[in-house]
Amino acid sequence: MAFSSGTCTDHYALFEIIRQAALAEGWVEERYVDNILDTNGEPNLELILNGSGVSGTEEIVVTMTTLQYLTTYRSISFGCATGFSSGDTLENQPNHSGQRWVSCWEQTIYYWLGVSDQRIHLEVNINGYYLYAYVGGIYPHQPPSYYRYPLVVVAGSSSASAKYDHSAYRNCLYEGLTSYNWALVMGFDDEWKKAMFYPMTPPSGIAYDNQYNVGSVYPLSSYPLEPVAGVNVHLPTTVATLEEGPMGDLEGLRYAPWTGVAVEDTITSGGETMTLFNDRAGTTAVKFIAFLHE
Repeated sequence: MAFSSGTCTDHYALFEIIRQAALAEGWVEERYVDNILDTNGEPNLELILNGSGVSGTEEIVVTMTTLQYLTTYRSISFGCATGFSSGDTLENQPNHSGQRWVSCWEQTIYYWLGVSDQRIHLEVNINGYYLYAYVGGIYPHQPPSYYRYPLVVVAGSSSASAKYDHSAYRNCLYEGLTSYNWALVMGFDDEWKKAMFYPMTPPSGIAYDNQYNVGSVYPLSSYPLEPVAGVNVHLPTTVATLEEGPMGDLEGLRYAPWTGVAVEDTITSGGETMTLFNDRAGTTAVKFIAFLHE
């Protein structure tokens, strides 16, 4: 896996950084469109990447686009499919998930990027707000004969023209949004379903879900894990659905309920180097996501 971090000035530059990192990790570029202009004369980029599936026969297809809307809306979208059809539009690729969006408005973008041959994970800090995307494969809990397409698409919005709004933007890694669809996982039946993430989401799977009026509940956030033999203990980030239960773990991400650390801290523990991130505008809390520098 390749890990990189740095800064860029706009979403176009970030898009190209992701594209080049994926190609370097062996993804095949099935389609790249950079000559279709929007109403403001700016290019709407489109990218379709193809990677090998868990058994070596199934495919992992990642779809990406950009959006420019008026003068302040700038976004990158991520989606997933189970194959590539050269004669079809991006939206009509085989079993396409639909696109999920990360707002990248025009300020300095600080980014952290992890790319393997099966998934892409992005964290950005824009003006103190931490936003993310994860698309592609997970470590499945079932063999390929039972779970052919262990795929997820995770971002903060399902709206192409959404401008970042801290009160509305969701971090699905923390909030387990079972009544929304900003995070999707491919089910055992090859159908896309709303995803939640353990252990950040309560066992009921309805944290921060106004449909049930439960409010924001983090079952482990009040129970920090203390170091064992000098090594910070972190936990897998497990993808689940209400229908099928736990399905697999995100690659390169851990839940890190630690004290004495802060957002963007980079630490090495137990031979692993990782950078810590929090929920949107969060800065210090027990509930960190650890981004491994694998």
